[in-house]
Amino acid sequence: MSEDVSNRGLAVLLVLAIVVSIGGTMISLNKMGTGITGYATDNETGTASLEIESLVQITLTDASVDYGICGLNSSQVLTYDSNGTGASQETDDSSTCSGTFPDVMTLENTGNKDVNLTIKSDTSAADFVNAPSSDLKTFAFVGITNDGGCVNGLQTTFTNFTAAATDYLLCNNFTTPSATDEVDIGFRVTLPPDAQTGVRSATITITGEEI
Repeated sequence: MSEDVSNRGLAVLLVLAIVVSIGGTMISLNKMGTGITGYATDNETGTASLEIESLVQITLTDASVDYGICGLNSSQVLTYDSNGTGASQETDDSSTCSGTFPDVMTLENTGNKDVNLTIKSDTSAADFVNAPSSDLKTFAFVGITNDGGCVNGLQTTFTNFTAAATDYLLCNNFTTPSATDEVDIGFRVTLPPDAQTGVRSATITITGEEI
């Protein structure tokens, strides 16, 4: 009998202990609010900045034109175009230049600004041809573009270097680096029958000015 009482008492105590334990847990959870403390989030923001400087830069990726040795004709003024081939390069098939044609200078806009282009020669057409006769003496340039590298104002007809060290318009708007940032420059020379023998050389200067 006493043993049954003892067992019954132990059972009651065990149940009370369980109830107390559950109650304490519930009270603790209620005090903690919606979740477990000690876990938090926060955001901070920063900035990265960069300033790109303007760069006006043009580059002659092909900076020379070589006619080679050119022949004369005793009865007519000959015309040689460096950007032509065959009959379009010369007016007399029997008096050819020995160079390889077409032969042009190639100018590229390697900066990040659109520019206006001017071109000049350190020698005039008359001095370059060097002929005593009054026949037409021509040393001229022409602008050529196949990809729209010059937005407007490209000099597409031959323009004579009438005066030395004088700027002539080549292009009004030479675009920045892209698929359309190149302009070719061809040259024309006319040689009268009395053009003096010797080597001809001219320094060509192209200037790009920011628009």
